[in-house]
Amino acid sequence: MREKRRCWALTLIGPFSIPSLESAQSTHFEECQNQDEKVWAALIGKSHVLVQWDPEKNLSGHRRYFKAIRIGLRSKALRDYVDAIRAIEDQTSLIEKILRSSDQEERVVLFPSEMPYPVSEGVRDGLRMLAGVLMAR
Repeated sequence: MREKRRCWALTLIGPFSIPSLESAQSTHFEECQNQDEKVWAALIGKSHVLVQWDPEKNLSGHRRYFKAIRIGLRSKALRDYVDAIRAIEDQTSLIEKILRSSDQEERVVLFPSEMPYPVSEGVRDGLRMLAGVLMAR
């Protein structure tokens, strides 16, 4: 039996701040500037917030010119995030409809909008972002 994937939309208390994003650690050593690998490994073990940059793709599956951030939360950061959830909505059927559609215009209209998630200059610099916003879905 094939596993069925689900897509969930979370509504959070707004505005929700990702805790300790300033002290987030990259999951890839190559992305860490001026860090010794042993120091990086120790920081990964202690950090409650981990980040990784993944290739962003458009609705046709082609790579875009920028990357998407994946944020992993542990311990207190994860508990704080869970406490901020106010609603959970299953979006699987919508995503399946978007993926089945051959009409690019329909796909764009159906796709949930993304809103800028503002971050501080310290976060932007620490995560090596080009702009001062994350795109939140």
